[in-house]
Amino acid sequence: MNESAQLPLDVIAHVMACSPPSVIAALMTTCRVCYDEGPRHLLQGGAILRSMKDVELFTTFMFAPGTTRFPLLKQLEIDVHPFVSAGFRSSESVIEEACFMRLLRCPDLCLDTLILHASDSLFDSIAKSKAAFGGLTTIKHLVLRAGRDTSIYCPAMIIAVVQDLPAHLVTASISCQPFLGTSSVLTSHRLLERHADTLKQLRCNRFQEIGQSFLKMQTFGMMCDSSVLADLNTISLVRTFPNLSRLELIPGDGHTITSASYYDPAEARVIRRRNKGNHGRDGSWPVLNECLGEIYTLHTLGLSCQVTKLHIWKHLDAVDHLPLLREVLSETHPTELSFGTVNLEVLDAAMSTLREQGYSDLRTLRIAVELTVSGNERDGQTTLNSIRDILLPIPSPLRALTLHLSISGPSHTTPSPGEEGFQVVSQYALEALCRDITNQAPFLERLTVKPVPKYVPDWPDLDQRRDEDSDNDYDRYARVDHDISDDSSTLMETPMGLILTVGGAERIRMRR
Repeated sequence: MNESAQLPLDVIAHVMACSPPSVIAALMTTCRVCYDEGPRHLLQGGAILRSMKDVELFTTFMFAPGTTRFPLLKQLEIDVHPFVSAGFRSSESVIEEACFMRLLRCPDLCLDTLILHASDSLFDSIAKSKAAFGGLTTIKHLVLRAGRDTSIYCPAMIIAVVQDLPAHLVTASISCQPFLGTSSVLTSHRLLERHADTLKQLRCNRFQEIGQSFLKMQTFGMMCDSSVLADLNTISLVRTFPNLSRLELIPGDGHTITSASYYDPAEARVIRRRNKGNHGRDGSWPVLNECLGEIYTLHTLGLSCQVTKLHIWKHLDAVDHLPLLREVLSETHPTELSFGTVNLEVLDAAMSTLREQGYSDLRTLRIAVELTVSGNERDGQTTLNSIRDILLPIPSPLRALTLHLSISGPSHTTPSPGEEGFQVVSQYALEALCRDITNQAPFLERLTVKPVPKYVPDWPDLDQRRDEDSDNDYDRYARVDHDISDDSSTLMETPMGLILTVGGAERIRMRR
C-alpha cells in the first residue's frame, strides 16, 4: 500500500474493533500495518479449538514468522475430541498431538483463562498431559466442563492436569463433578486444595467437606436438587468458607423458570429443622452479602444469618410459595429483595406479605413481572392499572423500587424460535404508572420501571443446560452480579428530587 494513502493506525484499530473475524482476516492481507494489528482483535475474545484441524491451523497462526502473538492470547477453550481412541494412534494424531504440545509449552504463552472440556483425553499418557499443561503458570481462571462425549471421559487425565496446575487460581467453575465421582478424593475441593490461599470464586456441582478452609473464598455456588439438599450439612459450608460473601444455590434444571418439581414439603421440613438445629448449636456466618436460589432451596437451607441481598431465582408462581417467603425473610432480614412472578395473584399476596409483616430492614425491592395479554395497548393499560393497584400502598420502609415488566401480546406473524410476542405498553402508560406510584409513595428515593423481553434463566450454567445451545458466551462463567437491573434506560430528575427511570420509547415494542 502507498504510504501516503495508508490510514492512521488508530483508524485501522477502530475499524477492526467493530468488524467480525472474517473481515479482520481479509484486512490483514492488505498491508503490514493491518497484518500486525489484526491478531490483537482476533485474539481479544480468546480462542476455541474444537477439532484437531483447529489445533494445527491455530498453531500455524500463532507461530507465524516475524510475529509475537502469544502475549495477546488470554483465554483458551479446548473442546477437541481425543487424539487417542481405543488405543489407536494414527500418524495424523501424532502430528496433531505434537502441535498441541508445542502450542501449550510456548514460553511466551500467558493465558489468563483456561476452559477445558473434561471428556477429552488429549494425550496418550498422564505424563504428557502434565508436561503440556504444567507450564501454564499464569492461569487465574479455570472452567472445567463435562464435555460433549462422556463415554470417552478420562478422569485420571483431567485430575492430573488440574491438580498439577502451577498457577494460583482466583476463580474456578467445575461442572463435571458427576463424572469425577462423589468420593472425597475426587471432589472439586480436593482438585483445588493447592489454590486454597488464592481462590475467591468457586462454582461446582456438588459440595463435600474436606477439612480445609478456603479463607479468601468470596463466592461459592453449587447446583442444588433434592439429593444435594438431603446430604448437605450447612455447618460444613461455614467451616470450609468462613469468610463467604455470596452464596449461590444454583437450580439443577436449566430449562424452566418456574418452581422445582423435586420439592417434597415433608422431607424439606426435616432437612430444614436439622440445619437450623446445627446453626443454633455451631453457629453460622455473621452476615452474607448475597444469597441466591429458588424459594424452596432457600427455605430448606434454613439460614440463620442476615443476608443483605436476597435474590430468588425462578419465579414465584403459586400462592403456596408465600409462607416460605415469609419465613425466609423473617430469618435473613434482607435490605434488598429480588423476585419474579408470572401471576398477579401471587404478586398481590407477596405485596400484602411485605406490608403486613413490616420488614423494617427492607430498603430495596426488585420485581420482574412477566404476563401475556390479548395483544393491544388497552389490555396493556388495564394490566398496568392492576399492577399499580397491587403495588400500592408501597411498604413504607422501602426507598428504592425496580419493576421489570414483560407485558406482551401474541405475535401477529410467524415468530422465530424464542420470539413469541411483543410489548404492548406505551411510554405514556409507563410514565403514568410512575406518577401514580410517586404521588402515593413520597418516601421513595428511586423508582425504576422498564419494559423488558421475556425473562431468561440468569443463573450460572453448570452443564444443566447441556441439551441447549453449547456455544454460549463465556461471560456466563465469569459473571458475578446476576442483578436483574441495568443502566440502559433513560433517567429523569423530578422537581422533588426523586430519580425516575423509565424505559426509552424505542424499547416499548421490543420483540420477544
